[in-house]
Amino acid sequence: MFITIKSKNKKIKVDVSEKNCPLYACFSPHHYQHRIYNSREGSMICSDKHYSCSYRNYHGCPDVRVRKEKA
Repeated sequence: MFITIKSKNKKIKVDVSEKNCPLYACFSPHHYQHRIYNSREGSMICSDKHYSCSYRNYHGCPDVRVRKEKA
């Protein structure tokens, strides 16, 4: 599911597992990076064009989600 958040005075769409993800401490939007292999150029790191939660991409969502503490 995609949600819209404000980041650095800019609205971005982020692929998340649920709409309340921005309230959790594990939420960290970024461009997902993965390694691909090209026979001419060798191994390269590529980024997706859309944002997604890095914690979910690399570790999976935690079973017990902890809410962010209010500053």
